[in-house]
Amino acid sequence: MSHDDAVLDPPIGTLFGADVRTASCSTDSARPEELLPAEAALAVRFGARRRREFAAGRTCARRLLAELGMPAASLERDAHRAPCWPAGIVGSISHGAGLCVVAVAPRRAIVGLGVDVESDEPLRDGLQRRVCTESERRWLAALPEPEQGRSAKLLFSIKESIYKCVHPLVKVPIGFQQADVRIDLATGRYTVTPIGTRPEVAVRLAAVEGAFLWREGRVLSSATLRAETRETLGP
Repeated sequence: MSHDDAVLDPPIGTLFGADVRTASCSTDSARPEELLPAEAALAVRFGARRRREFAAGRTCARRLLAELGMPAASLERDAHRAPCWPAGIVGSISHGAGLCVVAVAPRRAIVGLGVDVESDEPLRDGLQRRVCTESERRWLAALPEPEQGRSAKLLFSIKESIYKCVHPLVKVPIGFQQADVRIDLATGRYTVTPIGTRPEVAVRLAAVEGAFLWREGRVLSSATLRAETRETLGP
C-alpha cells in the first residue's frame, strides 16, 4: 500500500473540525515491507495481522504529514506505546475491524487528538461493568434491549479516544470510570464529566470535544482538545 492507497475520508473527517486532517485505509492492503527501518524494528516481533495494522497506520500518517509539509520520517513509539509525532504536530492512530484511521493537525489551536475504531458488536456484560459509570449504565438500561450492548461498545470506543487525546498531555493513568460520558444520539456528539481524578486531568477531560458515528459494521469516535488562549499565543 502506497501513500496513494491511503484515502482522505469525508465521513470520518466529520468527526473532527476543518483544521484536522483524516485518512483511512484497509489493513488488508498494507505492505509491511514499506515500513521505514526504525518502524520495521518496532514491528519485528508482531504477528502478520498486527504487522499489517501497524504498517497501515504509518502509511496513512505519512500521507497526512506530507500534506502538512513534513518530510518522510519514521514514526516511532514512546514509553506508553503511543506514536511519537513530529514537533509541532498532534495526531492519533486507530485500527480495528479491518480499517485503519488516522487524524493529524498542527499543534497550534489543537493540543490533543484521539480517534478510535471498533467492530460494531455488543460489548460483553463483564466489560460493561468495567467500562461504564453508574450514570452510563442507567442510560444504557433505558435503551431498547437490542441497542444496549451496541451502545456500550460506543462508550468503550469514546473512552479510548478520550484517553489517546488527554493522556499525552497529563502523563498519568486515566481510568474508564474517571470519564462520565453523556451521549447525544441525535447529533452524534458527546460531552465528558470528570469523576475522582486530579484537577489537572479533570480540566482536560471536561474540555474534550467529541463525536461519533456508526459505519459499515464499525463504530468510530473522536476526541479533540483545543488550546486555551495562553497555550495558543504563548507566554
